[in-house]
Amino acid sequence: MGQSQDSKRWTAARARQVLAEAKESGESLSAFAERHGIDPQRLYSWRRKLEASKASTGSSETFVPVRVASEAKAPASCDIELVLKTGCIVRVGPDFDTRALRRLIEALEEGAR
Repeated sequence: MGQSQDSKRWTAARARQVLAEAKESGESLSAFAERHGIDPQRLYSWRRKLEASKASTGSSETFVPVRVASEAKAPASCDIELVLKTGCIVRVGPDFDTRALRRLIEALEEGAR
């Protein structure tokens, strides 16, 4: 996880990174914090701060892991292939609409919950 977890101040970017790692681990925040020697309250506090900030700005953007498929696997008609956590595969051509793609991905992820 890189830099020392004992530093008194975290940046929002650092908090987002650690919270993303915790989420990806599948562990509870407490278990993740304990395993990495982090005060669990620090994670809960940052999660609350970031969620409040996200709600106040109306931002719904999140980062999701992607896997880039080799060119041999992608059909010739698409330039980008996204494999979502849900297992859905989304292929788009060179002239895709980013807003429409974002709405599609959100709908696919929401439908899987």
